[in-house]
Amino acid sequence: MLGHSGALQMELALEIARRYPNVYLEISSQSLKNVRTILDSADPTRVLFGSDWPFYHQAIPLAKLLIATVGREELRRKVMYENAARLLGLRVDAAARSTES
Repeated sequence: MLGHSGALQMELALEIARRYPNVYLEISSQSLKNVRTILDSADPTRVLFGSDWPFYHQAIPLAKLLIATVGREELRRKVMYENAARLLGLRVDAAARSTES
């Protein structure tokens, strides 16, 4: 898992994630523009939400993710929960997905 999606080396982190199927990108501390780039360029099943709390308030990265995923609720759900749940071996509940319809 590449914390901060590689921080200032985000482009390199994206390249590594494209090359190796076991690499995940965590999006805390990235700009809104970079969050959008990551979401559009990386495998959407290997992007994880992170807040970098307590250094940054949790609302900041959450706002960036919510803005970057407007109209893309399935992607939002993957990044906020499903991808991490799968990585940790937790159940991904189909009932939770049906509440958004």
